[in-house]
Amino acid sequence: MIETQQRVVRRNRLFSSLIWALVAVSATVLVFAIVQKNLPGSAGHWPWKLQLLDIPTATAATLGTVGAAIARAQYARSVQPVLSSGGLVAEGLAPNGARVWKCTVGNAGAAAVVVVEASYWVELVPSAAPTPRRWLTHDEVVALLVSSGLSEHVDFSLTLVTPGAAYRAESTYQVAWFTARAMAVLADLFFRIRVSDRAGDVHERTLPLMKNPVRDPGGPSRT
Repeated sequence: MIETQQRVVRRNRLFSSLIWALVAVSATVLVFAIVQKNLPGSAGHWPWKLQLLDIPTATAATLGTVGAAIARAQYARSVQPVLSSGGLVAEGLAPNGARVWKCTVGNAGAAAVVVVEASYWVELVPSAAPTPRRWLTHDEVVALLVSSGLSEHVDFSLTLVTPGAAYRAESTYQVAWFTARAMAVLADLFFRIRVSDRAGDVHERTLPLMKNPVRDPGGPSRT
């Protein structure tokens, strides 16, 4: 079963791992200072004879780094994307005037994101060409559908999503459309996208493009 929940696949090392490393160091220094202060006869014994920071300074350093970590977490949450997919019957996309099933991807987050990687998982009907059991690139999906007897930009269209493309905040984008002829061949389609947000974190979500589709479009659906 394909997992469709959004997840963080990589945190920004500089603004995440480094901050938490500083929290750990400052907390360690604070514990050291407290033990050194309260351990009888520690002044002349290793390692307690080391002079690092006094308790007030170590406490301030710990509170400062913890505050920075919390602020970073709050900022990361405020700029993280909210990726989703949708579909509707549309007109005016296919050259022959046929109504199509239009697939969209949206970012409902409060900040823009940049695409890092995009791939597709395709399921064809049993009577069509054999289905590759792996994630495919845009060109591989197009080649697979063409080999199944479909014509690109006539029976279907797949938007090329390249690394570096930007998805604005609270925006929706077309990623594909399929005529009834293409829908008769295509059993299921998932779009896996990785994006980087303003905090430098990389998020991934696998989006179903054939969730409750209209396989024989008869008229425009509600928007």
